[in-house]
Amino acid sequence: MSGEIKKMKKEREGIPTDIDIEIASPKAKAALVALVALLILTFSVYQVYMVKGSHVNMKTQTALYQTVTRSVTADGFVLREEQYVRNPYAGTVVPAVSNGTKVAAGDTVSKVFSSDEAAAAAARLQELDESIEFYHTVISASAGVQPADLELYKQSVVDALIDLTDAADGGDLTRFGALSRELRAAMTKKQIAYGSQVDVSDKLAELLSERSAMQRQLLTFSSVTAEEAGYYVASSDGFENAVPYEDALTLTTEDVDRLNGMEAPAVPGGTVGKLVTKFNWYLVCNVKAKEIDGIVSGKSVAVIFPDSAVGSVNMYVSAINAEKNSEYVTLILKSNKMSAAIASLRKQPVKICVEKYQGFVVEPKAVRTVDGVTGVYVKLGNIVRFRKIDIGYSDDSMILATVPDGDSGYLKQYDEIIIEGTDLYDGKNID
Repeated sequence: MSGEIKKMKKEREGIPTDIDIEIASPKAKAALVALVALLILTFSVYQVYMVKGSHVNMKTQTALYQTVTRSVTADGFVLREEQYVRNPYAGTVVPAVSNGTKVAAGDTVSKVFSSDEAAAAAARLQELDESIEFYHTVISASAGVQPADLELYKQSVVDALIDLTDAADGGDLTRFGALSRELRAAMTKKQIAYGSQVDVSDKLAELLSERSAMQRQLLTFSSVTAEEAGYYVASSDGFENAVPYEDALTLTTEDVDRLNGMEAPAVPGGTVGKLVTKFNWYLVCNVKAKEIDGIVSGKSVAVIFPDSAVGSVNMYVSAINAEKNSEYVTLILKSNKMSAAIASLRKQPVKICVEKYQGFVVEPKAVRTVDGVTGVYVKLGNIVRFRKIDIGYSDDSMILATVPDGDSGYLKQYDEIIIEGTDLYDGKNID
């Protein structure tokens, strides 16, 4: 009777009844159950790997058209035509103009006061002048703001805030005050455009009253003037006469190494700054000749000053001085751009942009060769497709893929490039 019941249960569960094995040993039964479970698990893992394995482990990146710059780093030395500004008076010196300001012969560049108190009063007077100018700007803005230009005023605030942040990040404190005032003016115009009533008449009257009182307290001062036209810089570093300006184009690698290794000479006593008397200034540095392949005299290059608020400056290649049996050359770059940050440059690490490339940035491991053709696999929905590429530039970290105009079968903008995945082929379904 028990045999019939077993047979009926097997039929209901879909188990064939022509084989009926009885295992008497409990240990044998346990071993058999474990073996069957292992076989089922192995088969399941195999199925998942074959059907979805590539999809689970798949990593992609979006193809975006970008510009990549190949650059070379170097230790640069800035050379200018400079002369010290001497102060013949005793007292406390206060700069009368900002760093990098262009002055004419006879212009006052510094004021010398008889005491620290008088110098502090002069500094406060300058602050008052700047604040008064700002509030006059606000009054003018109130009359000129048009509500229709709301987006323009909003963007002006954003632009001013970014400029101020960049100056703070770069440590360019010389521009901080001016940029702060620009931000305040932009925010005020935005408020007015949104309908806010901005009345600064009381504040302006208060500042004018304080200024009048400060002027009465201000004692006399002596003026230090510029002997000739140029850009005034309120500080000196001792390197002003390290090498004659007229020798800039003939410097050798040995000369540049000497300049970069020099200790700063002492600044003469009584110096209250310097005048940069020639508009053109030079950056000299030593680089490996093979690293600047493509740069020639007469060409302009972008130079980045990563440790300075200067940022990037386009400079003219004045000369490339080579020596026999040396892998290095002396690169001499020229510019006439001037600012407070540029005026303070001397020894600086630089990045010189040698060449620019455009294309799709691709991780090297995504690039494959199929039937002698270089390309990448991309994910289009749930289908894998092979896209051809040409390699325009490569290094250890990236490949720049270029594509001919109008040719089909090549990588396209926004394609999802497969970086990691196994058993890939064109047309594979990855569901």
